[in-house]
Amino acid sequence: VRELLQNSRDAGANHVAFTVGERPAGEADVEPGADPPGSGSKIEWVACQDDGEGMTFEHARRYLFALYASSKEDRKNQAGKFGVGFWSILRFEPRTILIRSRPRNGEPWAVRLDGSLERAEHVEPPTRPGTEIVLERPRGDGRLEHRIYDAVWQSARYLHRRDAQEQPLPVTINGRSA
Repeated sequence: VRELLQNSRDAGANHVAFTVGERPAGEADVEPGADPPGSGSKIEWVACQDDGEGMTFEHARRYLFALYASSKEDRKNQAGKFGVGFWSILRFEPRTILIRSRPRNGEPWAVRLDGSLERAEHVEPPTRPGTEIVLERPRGDGRLEHRIYDAVWQSARYLHRRDAQEQPLPVTINGRSA
């Protein structure tokens, strides 16, 4: 959560929204040996959406998808500089990772990765400026929204806007201000 917030802030976001939810598991969600769809199995998901600058696919390819590559090394107003933060999302153990971005200058794009990072597919790009990351995994104990709220509270209570240091960066979880 901290790394997603830092990336949003570094992209000049004026607002970051986390959305947390669940859905029934479908055919594509079931791993071999798991309960079949319709047996009550669910998928939980968390989405982080910002209204920042977005990024081109080429920028994502060079920096976001490459470990230890950072476009922020020489920028004093940026939090991330080492090129490892985004990949901390793998600690969530996602089954799928959706990345959608609409840069201010450039074409919108979107890609869905499987959790093992072995397969990628292009999907419908976003209609709004900024970047959205969606992570999905099999449902846990049902406390994901609470955990996201706690992580935001710990990581964002002193987070300010990149271009307006005197203004806090508003963050919501399912519409509730954190």
